[in-house]
Amino acid sequence: IEPQDPTRSRNGTVPFRSDERRSPPPPETFQQMLKAATPVAWVTPALIAVNVLVFGAMVASGVSATAPTAGELFQWGADYGPATVMGRQWWRLLSSAFVHIGFVHLALNMYVLAGAGPLAERIYGNLPFLVVYLFAALAGSLVSTLWSPLVVSAGASGAIFGVYGALLSFSLIAGGAFP
Repeated sequence: IEPQDPTRSRNGTVPFRSDERRSPPPPETFQQMLKAATPVAWVTPALIAVNVLVFGAMVASGVSATAPTAGELFQWGADYGPATVMGRQWWRLLSSAFVHIGFVHLALNMYVLAGAGPLAERIYGNLPFLVVYLFAALAGSLVSTLWSPLVVSAGASGAIFGVYGALLSFSLIAGGAFP
């Protein structure tokens, strides 16, 4: 019995992989491969919608759209080391990824997510992309809490860095798959 090659799919093809002898596929072929792998990239728009809705609810409740206070951010679930660690409010590690420190912060994060998210989602698939995003959000919040425990922190930057990390990993593993 031959060992199974983990890079091959069930039908024997090697998706998103090229060796040194092959050049990357043309952009149209690459787009077709992405659509075949993940026909609908719905997680990225859903994440953007959740972030925008949370921010809209914050503003509707009276939080400043341009300069929210640390106390207001904390009330909405921002991360703060003493509450997260000593107060055992571990949920803040995730909730803080959906709270933003003003409209510009939200707009920039969502712009970057909208640019990279659909590509990563189509490459990895809907559920794996969501897992990458949420894991990176938790990891980013944890690092932020450990690095600056007395700072109220919020935003999706850690999750977005994770998305870019996933794209970098793919580009390194898949070699010449990107056109």
